[in-house]
Amino acid sequence: MTGDLVHPATGEVVSLDAPTDTLASHLEEIRRVEGDLRSLKRALTAEVLGRMDSARDWTIHAGAYELTAPKPAREWDTEKVRAALAALVEDGEITADAAAQGIRARTSYAVDARGMRGLLAVEGPVADALEECRGERKERRVSVKRAGPVRVESLEEAINERKATT
Repeated sequence: MTGDLVHPATGEVVSLDAPTDTLASHLEEIRRVEGDLRSLKRALTAEVLGRMDSARDWTIHAGAYELTAPKPAREWDTEKVRAALAALVEDGEITADAAAQGIRARTSYAVDARGMRGLLAVEGPVADALEECRGERKERRVSVKRAGPVRVESLEEAINERKATT
């Protein structure tokens, strides 16, 4: 891929023709900034939620902004609830019908990739029908880690060095 992009924060021109180590450096810096932004976002969100909770108002108008959030809620431990309801029914504290009001069964399905490969192996109406069910390709990421001291100045130098030793 060729071309130039402009870094939105610095205005620096980033060339897609740059060596891979330069692109890796840009990715590393972007990921660091993203992490810093996520931390700041968490802190700001916690502060705004704290103010909303104190005011018992989950829609706040502040200057030109309207901030909304759901009321505080706690997650239920489904297995603990099932056990507690069963014990309450067994002890005669509530009826089975009353317990049934507090919990419901849910069935979920997941696609089995290995099974799908088998179903798609033969062209025809089965494969055609199932192919229509495919979603978009998932976005992929490139993992970037500092590898420590670098011996060579660029990817091209590393390639040339490798060619010379083979």
